[in-house]
Amino acid sequence: MFAPIFFTNIVAFLFVYNLGVGSASPKFLSRVSFHDTINSSIYGNLDYLCLDGSTVYAARKSQRFFVIDVADPANPQIKNIYSLRNMSSGISQSNGYLYIAERGGIGLPTGVKIFNLTNPNTPVESGFLTTNLNGLTTYKNSLYVFGFDSTKEKAAFEKYDISNPSDPVLKYLVDNNIGGIITVDIKVDKDYAYSQRQLPLDDRYFKYRYRKNCLFS
Repeated sequence: MFAPIFFTNIVAFLFVYNLGVGSASPKFLSRVSFHDTINSSIYGNLDYLCLDGSTVYAARKSQRFFVIDVADPANPQIKNIYSLRNMSSGISQSNGYLYIAERGGIGLPTGVKIFNLTNPNTPVESGFLTTNLNGLTTYKNSLYVFGFDSTKEKAAFEKYDISNPSDPVLKYLVDNNIGGIITVDIKVDKDYAYSQRQLPLDDRYFKYRYRKNCLFS
């Protein structure tokens, strides 16, 4: 049985491995380069991935996300490249919609950009949720947004009903600020939320801990 896995590295490649049942170890299958061949430059490393059917959506922190067709895992194809106004800080999909967290810049809001995936290769922006938190995950008809709210000087996460994906409705906000620890990731499975929290240390250490200790449901 063929089961592909997708991950990225710091030199801007998407790697595909075969996790076929019965294999002693993952087998390298293919990779996609994110070099800009026209301008002879690199788009930058990819920081966040999500998979929807045969399409991978990959976001980088520096204002860009990619649409990759993986219907043939041995030959992935970049189908589209989109620019974002702000730095991205998370990506997830649910029920035919894509959600990308954006950290606001000068004069720009922090929040979640929402895209309709009727055509998976051509996401169409359909809404924006303004929030002071800048990470996210989805589960069924719910969107969970988390992080450190600088306006209130505390960590928290919010739950939104996304039955109407273009118009999320806030259901509750949970104060997750325990002893100065901030939320850096949340995964939801059925009736449980798994929250990873981190002391607000220097940026270099934060990034290392975030990448090494992400939780997966």
